[in-house]
Amino acid sequence: MQERRKVGLILGGVAGAAVVGVGGYLALERVAEREPEEPQFESAPEFALKTLGARDVSLEDSAGSPRIVTAFASWSPYSEAELQMLDRLAREYPDITVIAINRKEPKPVARDYVARTLPEDHALTILEDPEDSWFADAGGYHMPETLFIDGEGNIRHHQRGPMTEAVARRELGELLGGE
Repeated sequence: MQERRKVGLILGGVAGAAVVGVGGYLALERVAEREPEEPQFESAPEFALKTLGARDVSLEDSAGSPRIVTAFASWSPYSEAELQMLDRLAREYPDITVIAINRKEPKPVARDYVARTLPEDHALTILEDPEDSWFADAGGYHMPETLFIDGEGNIRHHQRGPMTEAVARRELGELLGGE
């Protein structure tokens, strides 16, 4: 009697596993037959800010081309290395626009920091944000906060915190279509 019960339990377990396996296989087949969905991207936050030289700049000014936008501040221990790395990339890829937005520091502080951090002929567009609105609109909570934005204004990658050059190059390659 014990032996029959064991055999019954084993057969029941095997039958149950077979039903689950066939059901799972059929479900995966249905998923595989569906057309792949287009990825949905969040729109980048707009801004209308001024350069340290008082020229008006907006995100729309560079519409149609890929952009990297980053927030920086003199008090952030990671901003210096990130700005220098982004300047190198901007020089290497002249078809992208790289914008660095200073977070709510007085203009003389921002100007002095940029002068100490970057060469005089740097390739970045440096903006001041006295209200710190872009950082908030971008959902920022870490420094630096960097967005990789395609020509249509969609965020393709949001980097929170420090970024290595390898990550920046990978994301830039994705942004430029696999270059």
